[in-house]
Amino acid sequence: MSGKSPALLLLWALALLISAGLRRWGALHPGPPIVDDPTVAWLVFAPSVLVVIWLLVGLTGGERESDDCDQESH
Repeated sequence: MSGKSPALLLLWALALLISAGLRRWGALHPGPPIVDDPTVAWLVFAPSVLVVIWLLVGLTGGERESDDCDQESH
């Protein structure tokens, strides 16, 4: 459990920094942002492509949680 607390605190701190930065940027630039089509396509399709890559890597030889199932059941 001790390894999870620092990671969780770091994640929260990072989220707060990103939030504060976006809030400050919004205060300095009150108009709507102009976004081009390639950026929109990247924002829409990049997460799903990353998940597919992650799943494919996991299927081809990544370490799985159930690999040590026999040791836990004895």
